Amino acid sequence: MDITIITPVLDFAMYEKCIANNPNLTATKEIALDNRKDNEYISVIYNRFLDNYDYSIPSWFVFCHEDFQPIENIGTRICSLQKDAIYGPIGSRLAKRSSVFIPGGLWQTELVGEITESDKSGNEAHKLGMPVAENTIVDTLDCQCLIMHSSLIAQFKLRFDTNLSFDLYVEDFCASAKLNHGILSRIIPLQCRHWSRGSIADRFHLQRDYLFRKYPKSEFASTTGYSIGAGRTRMRRFQLRTRRFLDKNMACVTQSLLRMASATSHSCTLASHPKSPDLFACSDSVRLRPRRSSRISAPRVSASPDETDPVQRGRNLSDETQEKKSCP
Repeated sequence: MDITIITPVLDFAMYEKCIANNPNLTATKEIALDNRKDNEYISVIYNRFLDNYDYSIPSWFVFCHEDFQPIENIGTRICSLQKDAIYGPIGSRLAKRSSVFIPGGLWQTELVGEITESDKSGNEAHKLGMPVAENTIVDTLDCQCLIMHSSLIAQFKLRFDTNLSFDLYVEDFCASAKLNHGILSRIIPLQCRHWSRGSIADRFHLQRDYLFRKYPKSEFASTTGYSIGAGRTRMRRFQLRTRRFLDKNMACVTQSLLRMASATSHSCTLASHPKSPDLFACSDSVRLRPRRSSRISAPRVSASPDETDPVQRGRNLSDETQEKKSCP
């Protein structure tokens, strides 16, 4: 079985360690696409390969990064796959989580499949994701490794979106294949290592905004921890906008919360002082004042003590009677 590994390369030392000199790739054909000079979009490089390939020669395509290292013979794993799907060692899907604040729960992304991840020097190596059965369906796959058969590409004319440079181009590829052609993305359990921790640049949010507009009624999970697409419901769009706002303004929000906490602590300190006014007794309390009526009432004439006291009033009447009797 013919297997072709396509890799854009900036660091040839890393490429030789992970791909070119990998003993687990002896029965494969490696194609290194030198990108050191122009640093073209990966989507553009992949599309150029797909446009120039001779599809009369059937082959499994493995699109991977230069720092992706298989640590088992991938030929024996790929040969058993069906040709009607897209595969990868790790992907993501939306999973429902219960929430007391949001009716119906909250949809969150979760990693599916398992890889070993470390930095380029090999430090902080750890497992990422969760092991699952082969052919488990996911929303999208990670860009570090994408596997599909040439016949699938030829049948549906699949291509990468060149509006996406170095982020989310594989997520979009999986989403577009599913929406437009019903092609599913599946997990192939594969022992491998990714010599990169990854990072999110400013361009990521711009490209994610582009996918919001591209998929206004759909939503897909991504291994970045974010979702792509605007979603189907107003509540979900509200959640996405809120999360985007917090992502971009988390530093300001954190500072505001710290200032509020500091002000609350200061108020409690004043309340503990014996000479402090009652206003600082509780930072959450609000003094309520009587509501003033807007109606104008006639002035009230205060009654004298004699008029209000019935006993005194009786004495006054008795005195008046005696005075009348004594008059000639």
